[in-house]
Amino acid sequence: MRAGGAAAVGAWAAPPADVLEDLLPLVRDPNDEVKIQVCEVLSGWSGGTERVVEGLCQALAEDDSAWVQSSAALALGRIGTGAARAGPALLRAAQTGEAGVREQAMRALVMIQPPEATEAFTSGLADATAEVRMVASAGWMKAEAVPASAGPALVEALRDPEPQVRANAAHALARLEELPTGAVTALRECAGDPNDGLRLNAALALRQAPSAEAADLMEHLLNDPNVRVRLVAAGAILSVTPTHPHAAEVVLAATDDQSPRVRQAVEELLPLIPKEPAGSDASKGEAPLAPTGM
Repeated sequence: MRAGGAAAVGAWAAPPADVLEDLLPLVRDPNDEVKIQVCEVLSGWSGGTERVVEGLCQALAEDDSAWVQSSAALALGRIGTGAARAGPALLRAAQTGEAGVREQAMRALVMIQPPEATEAFTSGLADATAEVRMVASAGWMKAEAVPASAGPALVEALRDPEPQVRANAAHALARLEELPTGAVTALRECAGDPNDGLRLNAALALRQAPSAEAADLMEHLLNDPNVRVRLVAAGAILSVTPTHPHAAEVVLAATDDQSPRVRQAVEELLPLIPKEPAGSDASKGEAPLAPTGM
């Protein structure tokens, strides 16, 4: 009956204030089904009020059911940035809870992005559970910035057994102003992986490396089967050697690609290719006439 009552009021768009007062104590109900239903309802129309966030944090930190803890974390994530004060509780859950709780707490941290998210994403890269590592690595993609302090953990994540974790780590490294020690070697290995997304993100990150350390690899990637990888390599080469013929060919060959994202990349790279002098045969699109022998 209590669970059904909570579900019923959850259908209201704007419940009376006294209803919230009746619901909040139920996050400590002796029945798990009731607590889970209340968590779902609170996340739907609470607006992230202080008392609601505190109640959900209490369920996350103190309840003896991993099911309830996961539901509380899910509710906090649904509230979003309005639950920023839940950062410390979510960090503890992401580091010390059961596997399912750690994963859900990490997902909530990705959605909320409180100050504690940086520590959670960094430590989560070394979690024993693959799902938690994938969520933690993906968290950097939504983070406003990637701090240099996360560099060593991201380099280590480039050797994760999960391709998606490696791809996410490479994407995060591409956002740094300078690659940390050991990153270039690991990224070069990732650039040879069969996974297209991993090769692409590795190539993006290697643009931050000194050109001498990645020049040969970029030359090789000009022949990659994936057009986006080829364009990244072409851009890296043209930024150093604007007259590189093969790199220019890669860019020009993709001008009529069906993908809008690819065409946008081409538009950004075209200015790197020197234009032919006005009046030259090449600029007119005509080849010079061959001698007639007369």
